[in-house]
Amino acid sequence: MTEEQSKYQTDALEMFGKGYNQDEIPHKEFTSTLSGFTPAPDVLIQKFGHVTALVWGRVWRFCQMADGVCRAKLENMASSLGMSERTLIRHLDNLCSHGYLTDLTPDIRNKPHIYADTGKIKIKVSVEAGVTLSHSTVTESHREGDRESVEESIKKVNKKLDTVDFELSKLPLMSVRKAINECFRLNVNWETKQAKQFIEWANQENVTPDQIQKAADVWWSDKTFNWQAPTLKGIFEKWQMLMDATKVNALPMQERGKEFYV
Repeated sequence: MTEEQSKYQTDALEMFGKGYNQDEIPHKEFTSTLSGFTPAPDVLIQKFGHVTALVWGRVWRFCQMADGVCRAKLENMASSLGMSERTLIRHLDNLCSHGYLTDLTPDIRNKPHIYADTGKIKIKVSVEAGVTLSHSTVTESHREGDRESVEESIKKVNKKLDTVDFELSKLPLMSVRKAINECFRLNVNWETKQAKQFIEWANQENVTPDQIQKAADVWWSDKTFNWQAPTLKGIFEKWQMLMDATKVNALPMQERGKEFYV
């Protein structure tokens, strides 16, 4: 590596927060630039499901601000995640009770609560930059142009990450729709009012494709249900009965009651 290449790469590294002639990029600006994504940790997905994991990730994003806490309005967070405020609060309470978040203002009413990440889950973010020397002389104007080029590149990447984030937030609902159609042999128009209400309910109840599969197995095999064709309304009205039946079916034969009333 030549002396000029070494100096150029040093300049590039300094632009990522180490400072050039004491002119460092503010930490707050750098954090904000890299916050265009919402993490959904596997450990939370496995323990609570995709929705709870995304709620934690959204709060974590706001906690990367200068004061280290989440002051976002519940209405805004719920809208960005495609759920109701009531559903969001339920997931936040669950995360707080299990020690993944803490509510710093538990007693206030009719005002946004302030949440903080407890640090129970650690996220490590790394940034790598490779710079190739194209001119023999590096001037101050070149360095300023490179700074702008790096920031523009990060913005483009963040835009793509936001798109991925939005698509990921829809995955749980898409899997529920697919399971309903396949397991109950339906061809649902999910744009209707009834279908949207069903999905909202399924989201609030954390209904999973596995539960839908088990419920469908009961429907098709149990005469309590299979005398009629399944519909979204029927599945909704008989959901608790179907879940109770799946629990009974999971028991060893000798432990089942002689009769099962629903």
